[in-house]
Formats: sequence, structure tokens, C-alpha cells
Amino acid sequence: MAMLSPYRPAATHNQMIEGSGHPPETYETVREPFVSLLEFVSEIYQKEPELLSGNDVIWTFVKFAGEDHTNFQTLVAFLKMLSTLACNPEGASKVFELLQGKTFRLIGWSTLFECLSIYEDKFKHSLQSPGAVLPEFQEGDAKALVAYLTVLKQVVENGNPIERKNWFPDIEPLFKLLSYENVPPYLKGALRNAIATFVQVSPIMKDTIWRYLEQYDLPVVVGPNVGNSGSAMDTQVYDMRFELNEVEARREQFIGIFRFIYDHVFGPFPQRAYADPSEKWQLVVACLKHFQMMLSMYDVGDEDSDAVTDQSHISVMGHSSPIHMQLPVVEVLKDFMSGKTLFRNIMGILLPGVNFLITERTNQIYGQLLEKAVQLSLEIIILVMEKDSIVSDFWRPLYQPLDVILSQDPNQVVALLEYVRYDFQPQIQLCSIKILSILRQSFHFVSSVFTFDYSL
Repeated sequence: MAMLSPYRPAATHNQMIEGSGHPPETYETVREPFVSLLEFVSEIYQKEPELLSGNDVIWTFVKFAGEDHTNFQTLVAFLKMLSTLACNPEGASKVFELLQGKTFRLIGWSTLFECLSIYEDKFKHSLQSPGAVLPEFQEGDAKALVAYLTVLKQVVENGNPIERKNWFPDIEPLFKLLSYENVPPYLKGALRNAIATFVQVSPIMKDTIWRYLEQYDLPVVVGPNVGNSGSAMDTQVYDMRFELNEVEARREQFIGIFRFIYDHVFGPFPQRAYADPSEKWQLVVACLKHFQMMLSMYDVGDEDSDAVTDQSHISVMGHSSPIHMQLPVVEVLKDFMSGKTLFRNIMGILLPGVNFLITERTNQIYGQLLEKAVQLSLEIIILVMEKDSIVSDFWRPLYQPLDVILSQDPNQVVALLEYVRYDFQPQIQLCSIKILSILRQSFHFVSSVFTFDYSL
């Protein structure tokens, strides 16, 4: 892009140097120490943010270090340093002013917003050409934009609540790339993170954000498909309307977000490998919140008692399941009351026990995420227990109340109840006590307690 063209990958810049007669190692020799210096400064102020107070020397260094970057590596390192310095109201105000004015020739808020708009114009233009496909997003540009957005997020998040209301009057460019499939996911994530910080700026800004999200973020624009004949098809927008009108209408059944999360996200998560365990538990927590929300928002009534019919009769007759049988809250209850995927995965989170949770919370970066997953899992079990009694008499023998499922393995009951010893989070203790209160009313629970060999 024109705005980010100076920020080339290292290889491209090396080729330019070689073409001009300079040694190829010159670029790397200059770049690496400078990047290391910027990262070193970032580390210092990240660990000791109080050093910023009244420190004019660091801002003099910032003005010197921000001049004429010729590659995205040094630019990203510089912007990372700025995001670190914007850790409090004083630093946020300083960084905002530096990027708002003409302190730097090529670096500023205008560069960020203009680049986003330029890319959108480029994508729009490419879609207007018959047979054209969306161009690739340059890696250097994407990483530079992510670094800019990180600074923006820090500035807005830590800025003075009164001052920041007037800092960014037009944030529409932040939304313009969200609907294009060729935009890297990590850049879309950075855009959404930056957008989220503006929600707290003012009620007017909150309304503005929602309006732009409806306009830009719900649809996903993909390039035209080219068939074997080479003729271009119309550009398709895959949004909620398309899913409802096309996909679900053709299948004549509700698929929606729940089935996707159940089948493709939460279901297989124990078998997937994650380079960063924190990402795994972030994903798990998000899924559990979704299941908890469904159980909390939707009640099960007598009208749902006929949601289970003779499955063999259905298969013989060749009819698909009625739509009401696939309502998410009913599907969640059926899963727990038959000990299937959702139940097994949640018990897999809980069965390692309270001692394991204490150790992980104390020693691992993802410990608090695991703690949240345990809390949500316990809350989901309580919600299921509160609802399954309404339909259990009608759903037998295909589906059993959750206390019956739990009683089949006393270790499961013990694992749930021992979280009363978890002192770090009172809510987890309360959940364990509430589960005990519910189970005490169950004959199956009493039987399992008296038949369990505690010497194991």
C-alpha cells in the first residue's frame, strides 16, 4: 500500500541494498540491534511503569527512535514500545499527542486510518472487475496495522476518561475490513479488540459502534467463484440472512451457532494440540459461557416433554427429527442426560480435582482461565440438574436424570463435592455446596455414597 510501502519485509529491502552495491548484511546489522534496543526499553517500562512519571528523557528518545522507519520489523518494535508507554493516563496522553501531531513524518494516527480505508477501496475495486479475486493482504502491512491497533487500544483504555472522548471522533475505518475473508484473522482480532475499548468512552460511542458492526461486521464478503467454464459468478455475502435463507432452508432444520460450537469447537477440544495452553482455555471458557447462557435464558416446560420420541420409529418411517427436538437447550439436556460429548468434556475438566486446580492456578499462566472453566462447568451442572426433573419422567428410558448418570461412577460425585475445599474462589465453593444440596434429595446419590469404597 502507498501508506505502508516503506515498511517492507527484510528480504525485499536486502535486495534493494544489494542492487545499490551495498553489502547484503548491512540491513540486518543495522536492524537487529535497533529492534533489540526498542524491545529492551519496552521490557523496562512494562516491569517498572512508575519510571514514566516526570521522565522527559524517555520521550526525547521516543522522538528520536520514531524517525524514518524503512521496514515493518523496526516499526512494529517501535509501536510496541509506544503501547507499553501508554500504560497510564499520563503515558496515554503523551502517546496520543505524539501520533496526533506532526512529530513523525510517516508515523501517526492518520497513517493507521488512511491505510485501513485504502485497503477497503482496493478490495472494493477488485470485486468490481469480472473474474477478479480479492488480493492477498501483505504480511508487513498486516503486522504494522496490528501494532498500530495495539497502541490505539492502550491509549483509549488507559487515557483520561474526559480527554479521550474527544480523541477519535471518527472510528469508522476500524470496521471497514472486518467483512473481507482475505484479511488475516489476527488482524481482524486486533481490530475488534481496539473497537471494544471504545465502548466505555461514551454512550454515544457505544451506539455508534453497534451501528457500524451491523453495517460492516455481520456479513463476510468473499471473492467470486470461477467455474470450470471460466465465467465469474456473482459475489456472495455469507451472513446470518444467507445461513437462514439458504443453508437451513435447504436442510429444513436448525443448525445455527450451537451445532457448530458443539460439534466442531467444544466437542473435539480435548483431542486437539495447542501451542499455547492459554488459547485452549480461552476457547473452552468461551464455549462454556455459550452453553451457560442458553441454559440460563431458556426455560424447559411441559411442552418440551414430547421432544423425545421413538428413534427407531423415526428411522423406519424415514422422517427427520422435528425442529423443536433440536432446540439448543433441549439438545444440551439430552447430552447430559445420556452422558455424551458435552457431559464427558465438562467432567474431564472437573475430574482432575481440587488439588490439581490449586497447583495449576498457582504455577501456570493459564491457571485463572482453568479456574473459570471449572466454575462455569459447575454452574452448568447445577442448571442441568434444575431443569432435568421437568422432563426426566417423560424422556425415560432413553435419557436419565443427571444424578443417575453421575451415580454410575462415584468418583464423579466425589470430584464435584471436593471443590468445597477450593479457597481461591468462593463461587466455586458455593457451587459445590449447591450440588451437594441437590444430590442429597436423590436416592441414587445416597446409594452411590454408601456403596463407594473410600479406601480407593
